Amino acid sequence: MLHIDEAQRKDPDVRLQLMHDSDITILCLPDEAAHEAVALADGVASIRFIDASTAHR
Repeated sequence: MLHIDEAQRKDPDVRLQLMHDSDITILCLPDEAAHEAVALADGVASIRFIDASTAHR
């Protein structure tokens, strides 16, 4: 399991790198933040998400 450091959790480069390094990324975020997280990975087919928000239902 990968964890993001609290001080870096809003850094888009760090977030994208962790998404890329993981087998699957689980989002448990408000809708707007979930949209932003998925947008970071736009065009990267190898990044997979499970999203607990209502943003992508």
